[in-house]
Amino acid sequence: MQHLSSLSIKETILALFSALQSKGCSEIVGRTKIQKMFFLLISDFGSDVDFDYRLYTYGPYSDRLQQGLDELVFFKSIRERVEDKLTYRQYGYSLTTKGKILGRRIFERLDSASKHRLEDIADKMIELQGLALNQIIKRAYEAWADSNLKNKTNISA
Repeated sequence: MQHLSSLSIKETILALFSALQSKGCSEIVGRTKIQKMFFLLISDFGSDVDFDYRLYTYGPYSDRLQQGLDELVFFKSIRERVEDKLTYRQYGYSLTTKGKILGRRIFERLDSASKHRLEDIADKMIELQGLALNQIIKRAYEAWADSNLKNKTNISA
């Protein structure tokens, strides 16, 4: 059995997408939204994976998360849907057949506590997905400010 903390960024993404899919959420829409949702999940649940977030346009951003997504798209484990809107492009991410198989295998290798934690994280992500982008951005900025304050004052949560 494997612990969630031993997964790479790409394995973490696939396992989370697999947990989301098992709960009926087949796609995450929006690059900005996925960045902020992952940041909020890390703020709430913690992470042993170093996503190395920094402040960027519209709040916290992780090059490592985007690189992981890009690599999973390149290797055809995640499908990236691009839709041209009037003034912007909207991206959607979902598991391919290959990604479903890999994600399920990763999830099944996890120990019981890690599976439950991942399912809790998936529930929270589904909740966040239902919020408007501006609400998620606001929460991400608040969480960023809160985490920086804690880091500067050495106050533990």
